[in-house]
This record gives sequence, C-alpha cells and structure tokens, in this order.
Amino acid sequence: MKLDPPCTGCIHLQGKAICGRPVPSYWNPATNQRRSRVASSIEMERSDRKVLGSKRVRCGPQGRYFEAPFPAAKDIAVPEVSAHRHDTIGDSDGDDGS
Repeated sequence: MKLDPPCTGCIHLQGKAICGRPVPSYWNPATNQRRSRVASSIEMERSDRKVLGSKRVRCGPQGRYFEAPFPAAKDIAVPEVSAHRHDTIGDSDGDDGS
C-alpha cells in the first residue's frame, strides 16, 4: 500500500505499525477504560474502507491527521541578512585588519 505522506514520518506512529493519534476522550466498553488515543494498525487507519457502526473519522489514504515531528522548512521564518559590505569590529584602527 503506497501512502503519501508515509506513516513512518508521523509523530503519532507507535512502534512500526500502530497509529496512536489523539482523539476526543471516550469510554471503550470492550476494555472497560476511557481512551484518548487511537490504537489501531496503520493499515486500518489509512484505509478508506467503511466500518459499520463506526463514527470515527480515519486518517485515510490522504493522511488527514499526519503530523511531521519538525516544522516544514517553508514554515520556518528566516531572518533577513543585512547588506554590510565590511565589518571592522575588533579592529582598533578601522582598516581591513592587516
């Protein structure tokens, strides 16, 4: 199964094949516990198959809930470089340092 983006680059991947993305807290009668994370295989989470009775929205083939561990390079602010041609800091006589 070809996934784009791949689950291996997602922060919610647990181990090699389990999706652990956060979901609204709910009571799971099968385990008798309150859950706040998905614990399903990545194949099931990234499939577009319908499951009878399930109201949970899956990540799907398009990676709806994919989150990269680091911000993308396009999202990082880069400071502008000033146009100084010559810097004489530390040079007592103000020439080029020779």
